[in-house]
Amino acid sequence: MRNVELNLNCLPQPQYLDFMPSLDCYVNLAKGEGFSIPPREALDLGIPTVLTDNTALKTLCRTKYVRSVPSHIREPTWVEIFLQYHGEWFNKTVEDVARALKEGYNNYSAYLEKTQHGRAWVKQYLLKNLKPNYLNLVKPQKIILGHRDELKL
Repeated sequence: MRNVELNLNCLPQPQYLDFMPSLDCYVNLAKGEGFSIPPREALDLGIPTVLTDNTALKTLCRTKYVRSVPSHIREPTWVEIFLQYHGEWFNKTVEDVARALKEGYNNYSAYLEKTQHGRAWVKQYLLKNLKPNYLNLVKPQKIILGHRDELKL
């Protein structure tokens, strides 16, 4: 298939900025993930998005704007820095992934429409919209959001 690309590397910013808008669908099948930026960027760009329903990605999966893949198969997590298992990751079945991708392909226009509504939802995570939350959480004297975020307490 010439229209599927598996990327396991971090792209330099100029390549990343070209790569994201070129996608027809953004797929993140992580076993565990922080509240990562790329899925929210994909939604903001109006790109249909498929995510595993685990860890912090659950927030996005609970919206109606992404296609969620069940990810509830618990497995121990090897932590290289500690040289031991610590915590759990959450895996998924090949069948669930295939079902999600096939459904997205067969109903692409419906997913594209859902994603358009998701564009407004992700705006809540813009820095200007998060600032009041930061003020309420830690009550700093000053917040500087920019290249190097700072809180003056």
